[in-house]
Amino acid sequence: MKTKFLFVTFLTFFITSQLLAQWTTITGRGRDIGVSANGTTVWCLGWDAVPGGYSINKWNGSSWERKQGGAIRLDVDPQGNAWCVNFDGLIFKWEGNDWKTLEGRGRDIGVGADGTVWCLGWDIVPGGYSINKWNGSSWQRIHGGAVRIDVDPNGNAWGVNDQGLIFYWKNNDWVTIGGQGRDIGVGANGQVWLVGWNKAGSDYTVHKWTGSYWTNEAGGLTNISVGKDEVWGVNSNGAIVKQNIGKIKEAPLKITVQSMNLSLLDQKQQAIWAKKVDSVSTVPIFGDDCDDTQKTFNKTLVSYARTVVSTNTFADFLRRRMKELYIGCTNDPYANDDFETQYQKVLSACRAPLLIKINCTGGAGNASAGIGTYDNDWRKIPEFSWGGWFQDKSQCAIQNNCTYAPFPWPYTQAAGIIWHELMHQYGYGHGANNSDQNNIAKTACGIPSTNTSWNFQRNTIPYIVGNCIEEILDISHKTCGGLKNCPSSDQIKIVDIVGGNTCSCVTDPVKATASNVQTAWRYCNKCQSMFYDGYNSKGTCSVGGGHSASSYNFILPYNVKESNTIQAQWRFCDQCYNMFFDGYPDKGACAATYRHEELGEHEAEGFNFVLSYNIPENQAAQALWRYCSKCSMMFYNGYPKKGICTKGGEHVASGYNFVLTHDLPTVPPFNSYQKAWRYCTKCFVLYYDGYPQKGTCAGGGGHIAAGYNFNLPHDIPATPNTQAAWRFCRKCNGMFFDGYPQKGACPGTAKRIIYGGHHAQGYNFTLTHDVPSVPPFNTYQAAWRYCSKCKSMFYDGYPQKGVCISGGSHTALGYNFVLNYKP
Repeated sequence: MKTKFLFVTFLTFFITSQLLAQWTTITGRGRDIGVSANGTTVWCLGWDAVPGGYSINKWNGSSWERKQGGAIRLDVDPQGNAWCVNFDGLIFKWEGNDWKTLEGRGRDIGVGADGTVWCLGWDIVPGGYSINKWNGSSWQRIHGGAVRIDVDPNGNAWGVNDQGLIFYWKNNDWVTIGGQGRDIGVGANGQVWLVGWNKAGSDYTVHKWTGSYWTNEAGGLTNISVGKDEVWGVNSNGAIVKQNIGKIKEAPLKITVQSMNLSLLDQKQQAIWAKKVDSVSTVPIFGDDCDDTQKTFNKTLVSYARTVVSTNTFADFLRRRMKELYIGCTNDPYANDDFETQYQKVLSACRAPLLIKINCTGGAGNASAGIGTYDNDWRKIPEFSWGGWFQDKSQCAIQNNCTYAPFPWPYTQAAGIIWHELMHQYGYGHGANNSDQNNIAKTACGIPSTNTSWNFQRNTIPYIVGNCIEEILDISHKTCGGLKNCPSSDQIKIVDIVGGNTCSCVTDPVKATASNVQTAWRYCNKCQSMFYDGYNSKGTCSVGGGHSASSYNFILPYNVKESNTIQAQWRFCDQCYNMFFDGYPDKGACAATYRHEELGEHEAEGFNFVLSYNIPENQAAQALWRYCSKCSMMFYNGYPKKGICTKGGEHVASGYNFVLTHDLPTVPPFNSYQKAWRYCTKCFVLYYDGYPQKGTCAGGGGHIAAGYNFNLPHDIPATPNTQAAWRFCRKCNGMFFDGYPQKGACPGTAKRIIYGGHHAQGYNFTLTHDVPSVPPFNTYQAAWRYCSKCKSMFYDGYPQKGVCISGGSHTALGYNFVLNYKP
């Protein structure tokens, strides 16, 4: 249950804390900062954007001296030389009066007081980016992943990952410590400072490590660096500050917490971000305040709740309860939509959590969590804190001699409470916390005071969901002869319908799909079907020839039991290589045989694939995969055109909306760039020249390449001087801006009288704009512009403005883009 008192308490402490220490403001504005081991040399990335990132500056004691070049992260070695990484991932260090470029590419860099250098690599891994250590001539890969890194006086790296988890290197392995952070800094005397996970105004809280816990310090920052006797930082407005920290009395590197092998953490994250075996919640992670027994208890609760919500029993019971009871708060997600939309969104939220972080103390009431938003970034972990109820009632389950009630209580109530708190994370509220605050809840939820029947503990989503889970567990235990009356420890016995007398053993959906997966399943960009790309031969495509792979590498589970959100009987056809449904006597139509044999059906071979459906899409799982009722194949239904069906015409979608797991978007080393983008001499647009077919040009025929071969970044965050949402159009092969609902005008549209819009496919490009065109380390060309008529990227450097498919020449609007053409 959400409590407002936690925020008030924190705010009071934060204001008090600001009185305990004083930050000194330094002239200028910055984005990142680095301090040498002796504290005498400070470098800073400026506020102004330049090619490669932001300006690089060195402090002379009274002002900042501008150096050539640009970077996005930096640190300083003991000799006072800056080490940097720039927007393109290039790594370089200052040597006297110029920069020296090192091998490899990176995202962040840290240097210790002993001169040891660690770097986060360019490639995406679970936890963020790969971790590497410099051996003097090359980078040595270390297991694990992080998003920020620094180095202590002993040469050991300290990092935080994309979940905010904090860890350091010791004895050839990672040791995790409590808390969550966004940036970390380690000084020459061993002091460790942290930019925390929680907001402090527009910035984030600041903390210092004591050796066993984090203290709360004054102010708010976004980036931090620690010298010998001073800590430096910058905030979200670019303010540069420092604080004298003095010498420490005890070495904070004497960690008293237990060591945790980060490779084990990686294995857990692999199940979500790398192996991608399912898109429902997996094992929880815990705060430092949970002991081993409490962790075991909580894991059981999460498994119980997760198993219940995966069933048709829950889906049916939730629908009935929402129809009977739901009168939501005005701020609930989809509050103004029809009932079916509201129901489906709640059901999806119940089945959606990827990870759960559980704190065993600190909550108000039974438990408490903040109100989030329905469309939270999938990488953000839903988190809640147990209150005093847990400390009391959990002992009942642990000791198994409960004086309150027999088993399965308190498991049933506690499992419902966890999902109650998760609903808060997805934006659902109830307006108050105590049973005597119903009038306060009415006001908060926009319920008229004259409505005497409404009660926040009965009519709101968190209570409805939690109570449904609790009731199903209670009823199942009584009806089915016990929850654990099943052959497998990964199963619980659940009634088939509330009010019925039949039961089924249901496997925890995470356990059901935690092994047996096959990679190399790909989307064919000709027929839009799913095919197996693991052989030299590419099967037979209904369009002709072999299949042509594009987009993600799908990783699909096989030979496991199906449940209410996964369907079995999906098979590989050894003739056409497509994925088809083998659950009907009619085996569909196989492109390899349909026009040559009397039957022409698919021929099943190999694994029995079990595919998830009707669950939320996320970065590691793509929805809109459908069964074609004509050819029985799996095809992608996300485009207006529905591909080419073997039986003629387009595919026809039927049945479930499958959500298929895949790897994160990766390409070969230094992976966030794509070459072969060229200028077309006829229409002046930027188009992709990497296919034999050259798209469709507004000037007629295909595009004709000239000039530079542009090398463009994709699938990276936008900055003040970069813009995302630039996409490849699969119809004309051009680059267009996909940030508006209207998709411009495409010359590749089949109907030539009224031109349709562009159709996005592939990468999300992030393009630099409004910076000088000649940086130190790269070659760029400016004068690339957005056309306000057709929404394409075109070259505006000539008096003539090319040919626009909307009529006449292109019309420039908005930013002046500067594109990299370095090979």
